[in-house]
Amino acid sequence: MFVVVMVIAITLLAFPNLRTFGARDQDVSVATFFTHEFNRVKSQAQRRTRAYVVSFRQMNRNLPSGRVEIREAQGTSCAEVAANVNARSRVIAAYGVGDDETELEQVPGLRTNFVGLSGWVPPGGNIGNPLVADLTLCARVDGSLMRIDGNAVTPVNGQTQLLVQRFQTEQGPTNGPPRRVRFDFAQPARLVLEAI
Repeated sequence: MFVVVMVIAITLLAFPNLRTFGARDQDVSVATFFTHEFNRVKSQAQRRTRAYVVSFRQMNRNLPSGRVEIREAQGTSCAEVAANVNARSRVIAAYGVGDDETELEQVPGLRTNFVGLSGWVPPGGNIGNPLVADLTLCARVDGSLMRIDGNAVTPVNGQTQLLVQRFQTEQGPTNGPPRRVRFDFAQPARLVLEAI
């Protein structure tokens, strides 16, 4: 009986630490997944001769949340898609992280309720003060990358970075520095691992 009580006591004490240990690298896994998914989208744009639009939405610096939507355009022009995204493209995938994970497709193999999109940094921007507005990128058929902001379509000049943040709980606060996915005009997306 004493042994059973000891095993239960040790389990109760160790469980929170095991959960934290298991969730430790989920931010890296989510950032890696979005990096690979974005590179696959750029490749599809070239192979299928269609523009593809990737939207990063519902970012929050204080709570784990985020939504990523991938759309295939009817044509080759990012400008045509920007004029009316819903009418000129179709959703082919939508992923949720943090509090958005239950209503959307989840990142395969991960439980991401402690991971969120905490913002993005434009070229020349301050990583300490990321933007939380939606980020919409369009992969053109030549492999180049454009940013859609309303009806405006501009080339991605320099490095645009998406921040993937791990949180201590579903209510925050953050836990460590964010992982960064870097987007360039003509290069593949990359997971940035160096310190901030």
